[in-house]
Amino acid sequence: MALERINLVPQKPFAEKMKGKIPFFLGFLAVLVVCTLYVQHLSLAGKVEKNRQEIATMEKAITGLTEFRKELGEKTRLVNTLTEQHKTLLDEVTALENQVYYKRRYSVALAGIAAAQPPSVLCRRISFADNSIAINGEAKGYDDLPFFVERLKQNGQFKMVNLQGVSKKKTDAGNLFEFNISGEFAENSI
Repeated sequence: MALERINLVPQKPFAEKMKGKIPFFLGFLAVLVVCTLYVQHLSLAGKVEKNRQEIATMEKAITGLTEFRKELGEKTRLVNTLTEQHKTLLDEVTALENQVYYKRRYSVALAGIAAAQPPSVLCRRISFADNSIAINGEAKGYDDLPFFVERLKQNGQFKMVNLQGVSKKKTDAGNLFEFNISGEFAENSI
């Protein structure tokens, strides 16, 4: 037979054993709860600080964006002003080019008329309208008028040159013939 050991020392009841350990356990639990709360507090404080920094960064970005919008508005107004000035200048340049074109065209035409004009013909009025020309004047001899019209046709600057009307006028110096000549600019004229 085997010997069994029997403990004859009476044991303390479980409740009594726990009475001495409960304050330590509760203290440890309280410290654990406080530490957990402190760690959560630090974590939340870090998140709050991070959020504050992000808010400050966003406010700076918003301020920068507002300034950028102001600058963009100013630049847009400047571009619009410069575009209008450019358009105005282009219109002025075009007008000046047209003036130079017509000045040269009419100067060359007047020089052509002067070259074709016989000495006995006096041009009182020369007018240009769009692509047409009209000459009014007086001639001492009737034979000079067809010669004048023919020389204008041969000039090359005019086409469809016609003697429209001739009227005889008596003066103290003799007979004068008042005339009207009409024509058009040739396509190849300047």
